[in-house]
Amino acid sequence: MADPYERLKRFQQTTTQQTKPEPAASPAPSTPPEEPAKAAVRPLPQALLSIPGVVRGNQLETIIQERDESKQRFLTTIGVSEKANVSGAYGLREVRYGSRDLLFPASAIDGEGLVLQTRDETFTPIRAQDLLFIDTETTGLAGGTGTLPFLTGLGYFTAEGFTIRQYLMRDYDEEPAVMDEIEALFARFPAVASYNGKCFDLPLLQSRFLLNRKRVDLSTRPHVDLLYPARRLWSLCLPDCTLGTVEQHILGRTRADDIPGALIPYVYFDFLRGLRMSRMRQVLNHNAEDIYSLAMLTAKTCRLFCDPERECRHAAEWIGLARNAIASSAFEEAARFFETALRQSDISDALRGKTQKHLSLLYKRLNTWPQAAALWHEMTTTTEAVFARVELAKYFEHQQKGYETALQHTEAALRYLGIPPTQWDNTHPAASAIVDELRRRRQRLLTRLTRLFS
Repeated sequence: MADPYERLKRFQQTTTQQTKPEPAASPAPSTPPEEPAKAAVRPLPQALLSIPGVVRGNQLETIIQERDESKQRFLTTIGVSEKANVSGAYGLREVRYGSRDLLFPASAIDGEGLVLQTRDETFTPIRAQDLLFIDTETTGLAGGTGTLPFLTGLGYFTAEGFTIRQYLMRDYDEEPAVMDEIEALFARFPAVASYNGKCFDLPLLQSRFLLNRKRVDLSTRPHVDLLYPARRLWSLCLPDCTLGTVEQHILGRTRADDIPGALIPYVYFDFLRGLRMSRMRQVLNHNAEDIYSLAMLTAKTCRLFCDPERECRHAAEWIGLARNAIASSAFEEAARFFETALRQSDISDALRGKTQKHLSLLYKRLNTWPQAAALWHEMTTTTEAVFARVELAKYFEHQQKGYETALQHTEAALRYLGIPPTQWDNTHPAASAIVDELRRRRQRLLTRLTRLFS
């Protein structure tokens, strides 16, 4: 069977033969030759025009113009105005929040809180007015030069509240104009805030700057990526740490008419064709909500890190603060946070056991052995009983030289694991490494006791 291209070619040949005019008769010798007439433009056969996608050139230009006018009329209804600079035209929408509309004031964001959550001293002089909050909507999630940020939202604090500027590429040829505006706005702010921007948004913008021949280096400026503090603080108490989930459970905000992020590229592709354009309203609202939540989340984390006694509401938040302190090598502070978490009434049994385990290892690292031993004794009745028995055996063997007590804890761990006494001396490899370790420890302790009493 011939492919569609061959069928179309045969059809064109057939119609050409059918419409080919008969050759004109030669003029009489006495008649002077006439001027050659210009070849008339033959209209396309009606059958060919009926094929979808086949139009005349002047019709195509009219269709594109009508489509662009229709798109701009729709964008005007959702607040997107047409702007222009030396590189061309683009779409711009501004969303403003008054100071009374903000969950947290701008003063909640300060350099101390940013340093605590980023462990970056360059944030020390940064204030809320120095941060540019960024979120992009793209044609895909793969990254690279084939991914285009068709909508870039940039938010910042002002004296009146919070302003969001959304730069929309109404078509692909508007990228140079949009990148000019983004470059100018980036130059006004010394620091950037994002949610997963270190891995996606900023590298993507960096590549677009490069492709548009702009010498803009986004890697040198301080950047707080809120995804990482959010994971440390709330990964133990939330189903996931996407911005929407954190926004709902931590900030208490629920979006009424949102669009899933996975659908956004397809909505934009339809918009470019002039199809189902009304869905672009949800895309722009989704982007604005993300930037507003990002700014409020930055304020929330700053207050939580700077004043945990007042701001912490869950045991998981205290544990998150402890994990952050460990990453900063502030072990004594981390131990204090773990102790506070254990005193919270909402801590689950599983989370309590894990917290006790981490706290005991911190005590061990700080050489506060009595506190560590007391905690291990308490853990012998929990799900971490094997860990506690092993640590007690180490403690009595190496710190107290109490070999008999260490032997008792070693054998208790073997019983807890379901290993009968007849297999304690078995030299064959066990099913787990912990059993092999306990067998070797028991044999070593028996040898030491034999030597001690021989």
